[in-house]
Amino acid sequence: QSKLFARAKVDWIAMYPSATEDGDSELLKEFCQCISKTLDATVLGLLVSSESTLMYVIFEHGAMLDEYEAGSKTLPAHIDCFLSLCSASVKRKEVESLFSSHKDASISSQSFVYALAHFLNIPRAQIGMGFNHLKDAQAGR
Repeated sequence: QSKLFARAKVDWIAMYPSATEDGDSELLKEFCQCISKTLDATVLGLLVSSESTLMYVIFEHGAMLDEYEAGSKTLPAHIDCFLSLCSASVKRKEVESLFSSHKDASISSQSFVYALAHFLNIPRAQIGMGFNHLKDAQAGR
């Protein structure tokens, strides 16, 4: 079972596939690649399965452009890929600072995801739905 959230008049959707609830990053990559290729679109996949488990992957037309995983000692390989998805007002230095804060563990994974959402102009409530779905899944609901 998967959940799909979308708002009218926006060019993105949020999907929460239950198959990735156990933190399977490879399955998330396959899922995002398939959607990206099938829809000929850019897909940002986020995986947060615990406070310490966070990763994202960006696919465009079925090809992986970038990925980032918590615990990595480096910034994303292609930070410009993530930056290209952000609102026009977001500066590279802001994105680099956020990733550095997460790398140094001075920001929680949940706060990190909320900040990413802010940069992407995704409403906080939309991300909150994902965290609520994650809590429900962890509680067996």
